[in-house]
Amino acid sequence: MDVKNFLFLLTLSAVFLTPSQATPLLIVDPFNTNNGDVVGDTREFDIQKAEIEVGRALTTVSLFYNFGPGNSTLNSFAVDSIRLDTGDIFFTLGGAYAYGVPLLSHAGSTNGGTTGGMVEAGHVYQVNNSGGTMTARQALHDPAAQYRPEQVVWLRNAAGSLTDLTSANPGTITILPLGSDGVNSPKFQVNLSVSTPDALYQDYVGGLLGVSFASATCGNDVIAAALGFPPQPQMQSETAEPAPLLLAVTGLAGIGWLRRRKSSR
Repeated sequence: MDVKNFLFLLTLSAVFLTPSQATPLLIVDPFNTNNGDVVGDTREFDIQKAEIEVGRALTTVSLFYNFGPGNSTLNSFAVDSIRLDTGDIFFTLGGAYAYGVPLLSHAGSTNGGTTGGMVEAGHVYQVNNSGGTMTARQALHDPAAQYRPEQVVWLRNAAGSLTDLTSANPGTITILPLGSDGVNSPKFQVNLSVSTPDALYQDYVGGLLGVSFASATCGNDVIAAALGFPPQPQMQSETAEPAPLLLAVTGLAGIGWLRRRKSSR
């Protein structure tokens, strides 16, 4: 086969074999009323699943969970007179917290202030050091906090601890009430869509990126998984059908055979 024919086949391979669209990674959190997964009422604190897709241009996260009785927004709510807010979405790198995205704008300080070091909803922050995260105990300003008090739930904006990677182009957050009681299916679907920072994408391609989310700042329920690259089919909500790929390979083989036959003549 000459160089011209080889380049022709290589071009066709790129057209037929390159996937047209990535498939979101589906993480399912096993659910029943006695699974030990939730501290407190399952109707208020359970995460049931998450769908995550890290693309070169766009990162999307869909969370399906319950976060308090009677609420249809991400505002603060109270259970037993304790203020609870939604947690931040975290991406981990080699087990360490590396990036975070608030679903709700909140103070980034642990001194009880309401506006200190604000972190904004929909922004992707790079965590530069251990001062960039807050546990449930710190976020609640409650030394006696219970219910997974040491779970990391919020970004902390200590000096030099965070870098805003999307300050000029923050993401969007939408909330869809699902009309459920929260027992057999989740109450809400919360969707995040944000431009993918280059640093986060490179870490994702490196295969070490994971994801972690706590449903409320008391850390009542947590969902976490390794994202992996490329995503593993058994963890995806959909898998690619083999037929198109098989047809493409068969077609390329046929083209190559015809060209060789023509050359021999």
